[in-house]
Amino acid sequence: MKIRLKPLLGGLVTTLIPSLAATMGRRNQPRVSAEYYYTVWMRHVCSAAHFQCWNNPQTILEIGPGTELGTGIAALLSGIKQYIAYDSTPWLPQKLDDQLFQELVRRFRQREAFAERDRIVPSTSFPKQLFPDEQLCQILSDEGIGQIKQSAEQRNHSIRYLNSLTALPDNSVDYLFSHSVLEHVESLEAMYNAMWRWLRPGGVMTHSVDFSSHGTSTVWNGHWTIPDGVWRLMHGKRRYFINREPASTHRRLLEQMGFEIKGFHLSHLESRLKPTALAQRFRNLSESDLQTCSVFIVAQKPL
Repeated sequence: MKIRLKPLLGGLVTTLIPSLAATMGRRNQPRVSAEYYYTVWMRHVCSAAHFQCWNNPQTILEIGPGTELGTGIAALLSGIKQYIAYDSTPWLPQKLDDQLFQELVRRFRQREAFAERDRIVPSTSFPKQLFPDEQLCQILSDEGIGQIKQSAEQRNHSIRYLNSLTALPDNSVDYLFSHSVLEHVESLEAMYNAMWRWLRPGGVMTHSVDFSSHGTSTVWNGHWTIPDGVWRLMHGKRRYFINREPASTHRRLLEQMGFEIKGFHLSHLESRLKPTALAQRFRNLSESDLQTCSVFIVAQKPL
């Protein structure tokens, strides 16, 4: 068993003092930069386009935006008409981060290239073919920027923030995405079912999923060595933990729901775990699952 002591102690504390669970979860939400949000948005858009799945959506949904609406602002600066954010826990502060907003505006006005970690997309240049100048000129004018900023501050029709799976009508979203979120969802089947309901026929979704141990273990995939009983103690009453589901679970659920898988890009790291080191319920993990540290998913709901 490859385990770190600090997460175990954290889980025990939330079990003994449940009121601390929300505080610990908020403390563990990282504050990230405009560059991060810009790159996340561009990575998802360009990856969808790479698989011929970018269909100029009007209404988009992000699952798990965290503590800022950075990707939502980036989407509106791209010409998206409505951005909807869903989080099971209301993390968002009421006040807009003006510095973050202005930095995102600057990047769009300068048509900056974006950082791409694992090179799924062939180019990191600003995607002018997806967001042509004639489209962006009005959006990035002082008047257009003012309207987007007002929407972000007031969370009016252009920006909605939801905390219930049933708050969104069926067949109402053209495109949905998540970034390093689905590994934290307790019931993946319920989430994939909700995504199927939310997407319109022909709608597209992209997801980046991280399968690392998130600091619970001394090795990157050591969370699969921790027995269920110990894992429950580590989890405690936390609102935000990892589900330990491998890449194959996501593929199975996509196929089970009826999604057409357009892209399923696996990234690998060497695994030094022996089968005998794995916890009982992970003994049948394939070699591919054991070596998969992340996956980027592009999928479509059939017409």
